[in-house]
Amino acid sequence: MSAADAQILKVIGDGTADNPGISGTAFERIPTEGTAVYRGVSTVMISDGDNMVLDAVGIANVNVDFGATEDADVVTGNLRNMRAMDADGNATFVDGELLLSGGEIGKRANVEGETNTSRQNSLFADYAGSLSAFGETYGLAGELQGTLRGTRTNEDARSVVRAVDLSVTDASVAGSVSGLTADITVAADNDFVAP
Repeated sequence: MSAADAQILKVIGDGTADNPGISGTAFERIPTEGTAVYRGVSTVMISDGDNMVLDAVGIANVNVDFGATEDADVVTGNLRNMRAMDADGNATFVDGELLLSGGEIGKRANVEGETNTSRQNSLFADYAGSLSAFGETYGLAGELQGTLRGTRTNEDARSVVRAVDLSVTDASVAGSVSGLTADITVAADNDFVAP
C-alpha cells in the first residue's frame, strides 16, 4: 500500500468495520476560535470519461481558521509537490499547484432541487490553479467538500479537531482536450509525517 493510500485509509477509511477512518468531530466540540494546521496527501485524477489521463499524488497543506469572520478565509493552503502517471504508466513531476481559499464550516441551508449532505462538522474550501505534466496543462477551479474529523479531549492538544478531508468528483477541467473531469481527494491530519 502506498503512503498516500495509507493516509487516505487512516483519515477517511474505506467504509468497512476494519478501516472506519477517523469519525467526524462531535458537533458540540467544533472550535469557534483559533487555528489549526493539517498536513497530508492529495490526489488528483483527471479522466476523459472512460480513461484515466493523469493520476497525480502530492502533499496537502490545509490551514483552518475556526474563528474567521467577515471576508476572511476559513481555509488556506495548497496541494503541491505532485508526481503523476499517465495512461501508459510513464511517471513525471507535476509543475504547478492548487491553492485552497475561502471556505466555511457547518451545515449549509437547503436549496430546492439540490441534495444537501452537509452537517455541522462539514468543511468547504475553494480550489484553483493549474497542473502541467507530459506537455499538457490542466486548469482546475471549484469547491471541495469534506469533514472535520476526530474529537480530542486533551486540553493540551494542537486542536480539538484531529483531521480534515476534502473532495470533489467529476469536476470540470480546462485543457487542450474537451470533456475532461477531475476527482480530487485530500486527507490531512495533525500527526502526518511525509514519507
